[in-house]
Formats: sequence, structure tokens, C-alpha cells
Amino acid sequence: KPDDPAEMARISALGGVIDYGGIVSPDGGNFLKCARSLGDGKYKAGPRDRHLICAEPDLFKRELKATDEFVVMASDGVWDVLSDQKACDIVAKALAENPTAPHLAAKAVCLGAYQAES
Repeated sequence: KPDDPAEMARISALGGVIDYGGIVSPDGGNFLKCARSLGDGKYKAGPRDRHLICAEPDLFKRELKATDEFVVMASDGVWDVLSDQKACDIVAKALAENPTAPHLAAKAVCLGAYQAES
């Protein structure tokens, strides 16, 4: 997130402007509420070390246990509005109802985030 202190320092050092928790686009036309993205080319002009938005993901590392049933990989659109536990509850319920249809679990997480106003 652009309002994360480390991201804010990185973006500001590159001459970026952060307003209302988002990065103002170089042309001043709009802003993004993310500091890392695979797309958004207008925020990535010039050498990679000068990009206002970087494509390097923010990672969380955890060793898997034999009792783990699934992994939930999602973007901030989910994690901003759903707790880890809520996302896991949604997936577990969807998989219990349709064990051979993991795509329905993914849809359920998206719907849960949407209903939580992501």
C-alpha cells in the first residue's frame, strides 16, 4: 500500500506524490491505491529502479503442515476486506459443498470480498 511507511519513503524518494492513500499518476489524471502491480505501465516509465509502482510482490512465507488443506493466494482486493480466517472459512465451506470444483471456492472468495465492499 502507498501509505505503508516503507513504500511511502520509496515512492517519495522517486519524486512520486501520495494523496488520499494513493499514488497520483505522472500526468495527474488519477491515482492508484497500490504500490505494487504487474500492470499500470504509466507508473513504470524509465529504468525499473525508478518506477513509482514496482512489480516485485510482497511475500509472506510459511511452512506448510500436513494438516493444511489448501492455500489461499489473493490480492489486496481480498485481504483489505477479509481476514485470513474469513477467507479460509469461505474456501473450506465451498470445498465441503463441492470438493471437485475448486474454481467455485475461488468465486466464493471473490464474492465475499465484493460483498464486503472491496
